[in-house]
Amino acid sequence: MLRSLLASAPGRPSWRDGLRVGAAMFGPIVVGQLAGDFIEPVKRMYAESIRLSDRWAREFREFWDLPDDFDYADVATPQVDMSLAMQANGAGQ
Repeated sequence: MLRSLLASAPGRPSWRDGLRVGAAMFGPIVVGQLAGDFIEPVKRMYAESIRLSDRWAREFREFWDLPDDFDYADVATPQVDMSLAMQANGAGQ
């Protein structure tokens, strides 16, 4: 149902096209926010998402035209670190 609502009619711009236009217009402002102007819980959410999913991180960086190494290095993500350690030890299965 949701897919059909989000699908565009032939020849009509999709909602993703609108996001891309918005990113192009407001990119410098958003990149400044992405680089550190967010409150701590929001930065932690993005840092966790980047560290948990290579695909999500790649798409996020591509969408916002960020450098390939963009990360929130100054944000601690102990839950992610613990999850990754458990997976590496086979305990997460």
